[in-house]
Amino acid sequence: MTETPLLSDADVRLEVERLFRRAHRSKLVALFGRGQPGRFELDGLRWEIVPTSCELELRSMLPAPGEPTTTGSVYLVDWAEDALPLDVSCRLAGGRIYHVARDARLAALFGARQVDQGLASTALARLVLSGGVTGLRKVTGLRLTTNDLWRRVLEARFGIPESALESESAWLRWARASDTGQAFVRASEGDDLLRAVRRELLAWLEGRLGSVGVLGLRAWELGLVDRVLQALLLLVGVEHSDNAYLRGLVNGLVASIAPNLANEVRGAHASGTAPALLAAVLSAEDEADRRLLESAQQHAMDGGASALATASDWLPAGHAAREAAVAASLTLFVDTPALRRCKRCSGVQASERASPRRRASPLGTRRGRKMAARLSAWLLARRVRPQLAEHGTQWQAAVDLARRYTEEGGFLDWARQALRGMRGAGDPLMAAVRKLYEVVDAEARADDQRFAKAYVAWVDAGKRSNEVLPIQYVTKRVVTQFLKGGEHRRLLLVLMDGMSYATAVQVLQRLRDQRRWSPIAWRTPGWNGQLPLPPVLAAAPTLTEVSRAALFAGVADPRFGDQGTDKDDSRWTSNPHIRDLVGEEPLKVFFRRDIHAGHELIDEVKQAVAGDQRVVAVVVNAIDEQLKGSLQVAVDYSKTPILPLEALLSAADGAERAVLLVADHGHVAGDAMRVAVGRIPVGREGGARWRALAEGEQPQDGEDAPAPEHRGSPWRGRHRGALGQRALVPRVPLR
Repeated sequence: MTETPLLSDADVRLEVERLFRRAHRSKLVALFGRGQPGRFELDGLRWEIVPTSCELELRSMLPAPGEPTTTGSVYLVDWAEDALPLDVSCRLAGGRIYHVARDARLAALFGARQVDQGLASTALARLVLSGGVTGLRKVTGLRLTTNDLWRRVLEARFGIPESALESESAWLRWARASDTGQAFVRASEGDDLLRAVRRELLAWLEGRLGSVGVLGLRAWELGLVDRVLQALLLLVGVEHSDNAYLRGLVNGLVASIAPNLANEVRGAHASGTAPALLAAVLSAEDEADRRLLESAQQHAMDGGASALATASDWLPAGHAAREAAVAASLTLFVDTPALRRCKRCSGVQASERASPRRRASPLGTRRGRKMAARLSAWLLARRVRPQLAEHGTQWQAAVDLARRYTEEGGFLDWARQALRGMRGAGDPLMAAVRKLYEVVDAEARADDQRFAKAYVAWVDAGKRSNEVLPIQYVTKRVVTQFLKGGEHRRLLLVLMDGMSYATAVQVLQRLRDQRRWSPIAWRTPGWNGQLPLPPVLAAAPTLTEVSRAALFAGVADPRFGDQGTDKDDSRWTSNPHIRDLVGEEPLKVFFRRDIHAGHELIDEVKQAVAGDQRVVAVVVNAIDEQLKGSLQVAVDYSKTPILPLEALLSAADGAERAVLLVADHGHVAGDAMRVAVGRIPVGREGGARWRALAEGEQPQDGEDAPAPEHRGSPWRGRHRGALGQRALVPRVPLR
């Protein structure tokens, strides 16, 4: 007798709908199959589904002859295949038992109308129609394809998600994470239908995922996915070797690493996709993957293929060898900087960066290597480019160094910071990096000292030169000149308290990565430098209460230091340069306490930014406050958002308002400073960056002092307050 099909309500409904496309005198139908009681409605007539277990039960369910019926009945018969007694069959529609076609049943099960040709005759279809799979998802179209059926059955019956079948790498990742393969094999051994399904699955996977599909299934069944990956690692490592002996050695190792799967492993490698496959499946950042790599290396070492391990892009020994080569080339360059050695150093580092194993290094180590390459190039450029002139005025070096620092200093300091924070590399590379840092740091410190002396001379000379811009003239030379370009122009001035150039380039990098903001092409009138705006120098001393006041007031006054920041609002309101431009228009500056409510701007700030005011000013203290926080936290602003700034930029974007990011002063990284112990005697005025000189006292080593006529309180001397990182003010016009 034919296997009895399990009929669903949908199967029954579709078959009744097909039968009654032609008129029948009887509304009693017999279908070959089994199922559950149920009911449905078709063309306004209610139908009952009635399972039966024998002829007697069928007879008892039939209405009496001649009895009027208002509903139809479908009798499921699994005890007879074709013939019924004549007195029973004569009362049924068609006078016989109908068989529901497999393709119709299969289509109905998935909510489709058609199925691929030949699909209903497969072992997979028989498994589904036998009721052996539950929880099957419907298809979205009208046709059930072979791929649709496999994806739904594998997910519902074997727990293989659809996403695992999208690519070779996804398939191997799933097979590696699942431990149910051996249970599948045991179930197949005692079930002829499952064995047939498995044969069809191998063929389907090979057609969809190639040799990797077959390899993944076989390795999953044997629980050897990790071993398979180790074997592929060795084959990939030796594929470009000219050593025939080494290739033969590795070919033999494959059989011992992945027993019973050697041919499948070689087939997957021969497909040419193994390197990309390993890169997609393995991550040297993952602890389990690192153990797998170490095991693969141990197989190579034990099998006499140590040369393979040191040449491999993946294995730990290869990573160590490349890192040692980077250290050697970097050390050679630092000892004798030359273009060819810089190129060699960059080439070795590029080779190391291309290695997948590099991802095992901590993020700080990877960034440190990248910055080491940049600092090497900077050091070489410094050797070959023209040096700053030694003649001229005492303050000319401040102008020249300021211009150079605005062009490259932020990137230089960012690289130096990354190098100082580098951890996790091997001892040879760490020693080479420290050596490079010491050389670069000596060059940078020499510039710092030269700038500090020249800066003091520039202050003493009355802040001369058209090549730099004192901070009090930012509103006159930048803000008002930009706004005079058209009545439609509106500006949001965001003062970032304590933002250094290194921080500014990090912030700008984050904005570029977001593809939302970038520097505008507008230039300060009369300025022909490389950047849109001339270098801006903070007011002396480089303190918030002095330099910020000069920016808002539009004038510099030494007495600002005694007045604090409480008057910045009134200084901004009476700024002569802005006031001449906007007339009686209200001028408002928003401070930290005014701008934020949680992660949102307060309504007043939103309305001001969106309004018609030509210029709106906001002070953001996030960077300065972080500098006062824990020394155990290092913040990279190319990755870390400044929440008030992000909110302000979003508001400005919506209002089509240009933005000028500017600082009141920069800052010197804490690990680049020295504590000046005992320099401020008891009872003497002084601060973090200045101290009062006694009558006739001269500055000590590392200090500079302005001429007496420029020594307004509180600045009568300073300690490292005139370094370029502190005195040069970042300014970035954005759109």
